Amino acid sequence: MTRTLGTTGWFWALAVAVACGGGGTKTRPDYGQPDTGPDIAAPDDGVVGPDGEDARDLPGADDAAGPDDPGTAQDDGTLPPTDEGVGGPDDGGTDTPPDEVEVVQPECPCDESLVAWVCGIDDKDYVNDQCAKCALCKDDPVTCVGCTGTKACDPTDPLGPDGWLKQKEKCSVCVCDDKAECERLFLEYPCGPFCDLSGKTWSTPCQMKEGYGCSPDYDENIDYFGECQGPPCGPCEGLPQDPVCGTDGVTYANYCTLMNCPETAGATLAYLGRCLNAEFCGQCAADAKEAVCGDDGVTYANECAAVTCMGHEVAYPGPCCVQCPPDGPGVCGMDFKTYPNECVLICLGIAKKYDGPCTCDCDLTGPEVCGSDGQTHPNQCWLDCLGLTKLYDGPCQGECPMCGKDFTPVCGTDNKTYQNACWLECKKASQKNPGVCSGCQAICGTPENPTGGVVPACGPDGVTYPNACFATKCVGYSEAQVTAGECP
Repeated sequence: MTRTLGTTGWFWALAVAVACGGGGTKTRPDYGQPDTGPDIAAPDDGVVGPDGEDARDLPGADDAAGPDDPGTAQDDGTLPPTDEGVGGPDDGGTDTPPDEVEVVQPECPCDESLVAWVCGIDDKDYVNDQCAKCALCKDDPVTCVGCTGTKACDPTDPLGPDGWLKQKEKCSVCVCDDKAECERLFLEYPCGPFCDLSGKTWSTPCQMKEGYGCSPDYDENIDYFGECQGPPCGPCEGLPQDPVCGTDGVTYANYCTLMNCPETAGATLAYLGRCLNAEFCGQCAADAKEAVCGDDGVTYANECAAVTCMGHEVAYPGPCCVQCPPDGPGVCGMDFKTYPNECVLICLGIAKKYDGPCTCDCDLTGPEVCGSDGQTHPNQCWLDCLGLTKLYDGPCQGECPMCGKDFTPVCGTDNKTYQNACWLECKKASQKNPGVCSGCQAICGTPENPTGGVVPACGPDGVTYPNACFATKCVGYSEAQVTAGECP
């Protein structure tokens, strides 16, 4: 008897077909999973319907999971997409790809299509920052891949001391900001005009900077603040610039100009250095006008003007002597101030107190004394000033006169035997061990058991030795310097 499936049976057969993959043969692509063993074939017992029939023999069973049925696996060797990783939900798959090694992109050769001109530290123009970096910096696998230069560059600060740029413009462009320059000159913005040493007036600091080849030191050529007053002073042309302030409140290039070409009849010298007023360094105007020479070779009215207003150190007190060298061994003047050399003293008309920097306000007249530092000093005033005591009157005699005459030897780290610990310190040596050094002992024995017995000998240092061997072979005096017998 032939039975047909009712509505319920058809839906049941369709569900079984979908669950079993539509009866087709699926293949999985190889994703690299380990082999889990031989394939196990499903038992060939058919599909049993609700009444025991083989569902595969039922009408329409072959179409239950056909290729056009959406939502079923295709019999084309592919799998439907899943939310799990590559290996499927049961094999530990994951969505995260394996870690990739970061590849540093090369910077050279540079991309010249980007045009943003810069000036390199070699004073050459480059089409952009990257090209300058490639050409000037060292090859570095982190900061400058493929670079061909020689400089170890700081990639975080291209304009800094370890950078590769002078400015982010072509070298011919003078980068300048008037407000910043006014602040650097300790002037309120806007500032200017300025009169330079040649008698030319510049309206703004940036105009003057550009006129001086964009030099950062252009301000050293400023004669005074304000427009240049009249033509250069003929009688004083060619003389060094050494500004002075006149009683008319005008700064003159030098004393000669003030005397020969004053702007105000009868103007005389008020003080050395530029006038301190609203145009320049007014905050220092109340300080005493005691001229100093700045380390830039310019005379200032006082230390405040040099340091506070211009940011320079004081080279020496008094006006600059332009004909003298700016440095030297140092000499102490009779005003008890230190000057770089005697040329400056002569220039300023100051007598010399003594050679070297000023230390003690003492005369050089005698009588000489030997100090506890082993040095001869001009007089007792010097000992008191230096906190020393007197060993004896007169100049020091011999080496290390402050050391005693006892022979209590110590061995230095230089393997030399010294008379006693004071001699070791006087010679600026370090102690290795008490007693004579091993080399001395091998030749002369010890002071307690000297080789050749006790035959006292007097060294030129006034020390009595057990015998001449210690004075010559250990301490190092010649035989001619040693006399027989104890020292007086």
